[in-house]
Amino acid sequence: MSRIENKFKELKERREGALIPYITLGDPSIEKSIEIAQALGSKADILELGIHLR
Repeated sequence: MSRIENKFKELKERREGALIPYITLGDPSIEKSIEIAQALGSKADILELGIHLR
């Protein structure tokens, strides 16, 4: 079972929803994206990352 499947199973057993924010890496900058990801990582159940191509 994947980590994502495990997380959904755990949340379902607790009858909770998932917080899954999406951020685009590189927008507005790589450094700011890292800050945002670290801040969300401690709160989010799953963090979805996109890639900003210039």
